[in-house]
Amino acid sequence: MGAFAPTGFPYGVKVMKSMKKILALTLTAVMLLALFSACVQSNPSNNTGSNISTLEDEKGATLKILIPGHNSQDPDTWTYPVIEEYRKLYPDVTVEFVAASWADSMDKLLAAYQSGDPIDLIHTGVNNHPRFAMQGITQPIEPYVDMTNPALQKETMDSSFMYDGKCYLAAAETNFGIIFFNKKLFADAGLPNPYELYEQGKWNWDNFLKYAKQMTDASKGQWGYSTEYPYLYYGSNKTSTLEVKDGKFVLNMDDPAFVASLELLQDGALNKWSGWEGSSMASFQTGKSAMLGSFTQYEPDINSLAVIFGWDPIDYGAVPLPVGPNNPDGYNMVHSAGFAIGQGSDCPAHTGKLIDMMVTAYAQMRVDERKDLPQAHKDLYAEMSKKQFCVNTRDSAVGGGYELAQAVSGGQSIAQAIEELKPQYQRKIDEVNGG
Repeated sequence: MGAFAPTGFPYGVKVMKSMKKILALTLTAVMLLALFSACVQSNPSNNTGSNISTLEDEKGATLKILIPGHNSQDPDTWTYPVIEEYRKLYPDVTVEFVAASWADSMDKLLAAYQSGDPIDLIHTGVNNHPRFAMQGITQPIEPYVDMTNPALQKETMDSSFMYDGKCYLAAAETNFGIIFFNKKLFADAGLPNPYELYEQGKWNWDNFLKYAKQMTDASKGQWGYSTEYPYLYYGSNKTSTLEVKDGKFVLNMDDPAFVASLELLQDGALNKWSGWEGSSMASFQTGKSAMLGSFTQYEPDINSLAVIFGWDPIDYGAVPLPVGPNNPDGYNMVHSAGFAIGQGSDCPAHTGKLIDMMVTAYAQMRVDERKDLPQAHKDLYAEMSKKQFCVNTRDSAVGGGYELAQAVSGGQSIAQAIEELKPQYQRKIDEVNGG
C-alpha cells in the first residue's frame, strides 16, 4: 500500500499536459516556514483611507508576478494572452514573471522581501493562507480588486480567504474534496451507489465504512477506498489539525472530532479497506479501488491515464465526502487557490487590475477544461458551493499534518502520536504566531 503523499500531486502529473497546467495553478507547497517567520513581521496592512495607491501614482512601476511551476514564456499558457493584453492597456508598467519551481518558490519569495522589493502578485492558496496574512506577506485585496467581478468565487473567498475581517485572495475557482466511485463495481456487487445514499440523506461515515469494507476484496487485489490526502478525513468531519482563534493558530489535535477522524483513517490502513498500488488514481482507473478520495479539480483527468496506457475508460460517479458526526449539516471541504497582493508592493493598484483580468481568464480556462464533464456533476458542485468549510487553511502551518497521518497509519497509537508530534507542531505555529 502506498504512503500518503505530502506533495499533494500523487499520480504522475508530469506526463500529462493538462495535469501540468493544474500543477502550475494549484497550491504552493509548505516550505521554509522558519525562514519566513524570522524575516517577515506580523504586520498586515489595512490599506485604508488616504494611503490607497492609484494607477496614476504607479506610472513607471515594475509589476512582478510569482506563479510556482509556471512557464510564462510558453504562448500556450493561460497567462500569456492576459499579460500581452495588459501590456497594451498599460504600456507604462513593466510586467515581469519571477521564474520559480515548486522547490525554490519560497526561497524566491523570501529573497524578494529581504531585498525590500517584494513580489506584487502571488498565486497561492489554502496552503499558505492565513499564515501569509498573519506574517504580513500578503495584504487585503478589497481596495484594489474589483469585488463585483462575476468570475470571483465569493463563497469560497468568504469561507477560505478571510483574516481579521478582510479578504486576502481573489479566487477564480472552488475546489472541493470529493469521492469518485466506480459505477460498475457497485452494480456488480448489487449495492446502491454512494450518490443514491447521498440523495437519501444517508451518505455518512457509517455507510461509507460499510461500503469501503464490502467493496474490499483481497483475493482480487481490490480496495474499497483509495486516497493520498489524509485531510479528507478531517474535512468530512469539519475539523482540522489547527484552529484560528483571536488571529492566531492554536493546536486542535485533542479535539474529539479530530481524534475520531484519525480513528477512521487508522482503521482503513490497519484493516486494509483503504490503500492503493502505485498511486490512488491509477488504482481507481484500473478498477483496483471502488472509491477514490480526491478533489474536483482532478475530474477532467479521471480517464487521462487510461488514454496514455491503453486502459479501458472508467464509468464513474461523484459524491461529496461522507458526513462525519461533527458535520451534521454536511459542510463541504474546500481546498482552493487564488491571487494575492504582496505586502509592500509599490504598485498594488496595477496589481489589482491585473488580478481582475487573471481571474476572468482563469475562470474561463476552468470552464473550458470542464465543459465535457457530466452536467449532473456540475450541478452537484454548484449545490456544494452553498455549504463550504476550509480545512487546509488551518493545516497549512504544519504541512497538512502528514507526519501524524503516517504515524497512525503505521499502527502507532493515536494518543502517543499526538503527544509526540505536539512539540514539533507547536514550534511551527509559534514561529507563525510570532512567538
